[in-house]
Amino acid sequence: MNDLTQCVVTPKVKTDGFEALGAAVHRASTIVFADAAAYATRGQRGPDGYSYGLYGTPTTRTLEQKITQLEQGHRTLLAPSGQAANAIAMLAVLNAGDKVLVADTAYPPVRDFVNTDVAKFGVRAEYYDPTSPEGLERRIDGNTKLVWCESPGDHGSPGSAADCRDRASARRARRIRQHLGDPS
Repeated sequence: MNDLTQCVVTPKVKTDGFEALGAAVHRASTIVFADAAAYATRGQRGPDGYSYGLYGTPTTRTLEQKITQLEQGHRTLLAPSGQAANAIAMLAVLNAGDKVLVADTAYPPVRDFVNTDVAKFGVRAEYYDPTSPEGLERRIDGNTKLVWCESPGDHGSPGSAADCRDRASARRARRIRQHLGDPS
């Protein structure tokens, strides 16, 4: 058999003396490890280590750091999609026995996520009319851990994320988290 296929490994190129204003674009799903031991211990690299392209590349880490600086935050985590970001936000604060209040006008994949996936963890979802702040407040009880506000294309009208933000202080005092989603 005469196999003409060749495998060329990406060579290491000297970068001494080269500095660009923009960050390099690193596209990768597979991360190269020096050996099997490095691969086996990839989970010990921490949040700044690299283990798989979906979990971060130098490009995404650069963007995360810039956003953190601009927002004067502690840390930024980029997600591969808006719905992934929604899921991360919910799963970070909800536990079995908790209740999440979701605006009745929520993004349909959010509704699906709370009705199917989050429900499997013993979290109850209730929907509220985003134009009725009083109705929302009546639904809050001791199990409420998250109020999910959205305002697709709607800024400042009753029930919008801006309106929800104005009413957040009472919820904070009760240790209820609030997500202010505005996908527009």
